Amino acid sequence: MFLLEPVNTSWCLEQICDSNYQKLLQLIPDLTLYEQYALGVTASSQPHKIRVYLDAQLAEVLCDIDRPAVNRVFRDPGNAVAIKQYKWRLNYFLQKWLEFCMKAEYQFQASSPL
Repeated sequence: MFLLEPVNTSWCLEQICDSNYQKLLQLIPDLTLYEQYALGVTASSQPHKIRVYLDAQLAEVLCDIDRPAVNRVFRDPGNAVAIKQYKWRLNYFLQKWLEFCMKAEYQFQASSPL
């Protein structure tokens, strides 16, 4: 299977997280009303966990349905290259999914701020 691997993973990861934040704001206009956290649940039993940094204006995937959290995959924090690549793939997938949602003109409603 072909894997898309950027040359500068750190820079690309930051750009993707910034892009994902901007897309989430368009899809969830009330996103900035949440002060601590919000949990979005999909049709399946497991949620996609996305950390949104309101101050830095970044959105980072922590895990999704098919892939566990980074700290469960990589027990050795010294494996920085593999960790960045793993995080980049998670966030790249979110970017593509958010683009699909925007093209389909989806919009998500926040039920109530936490």
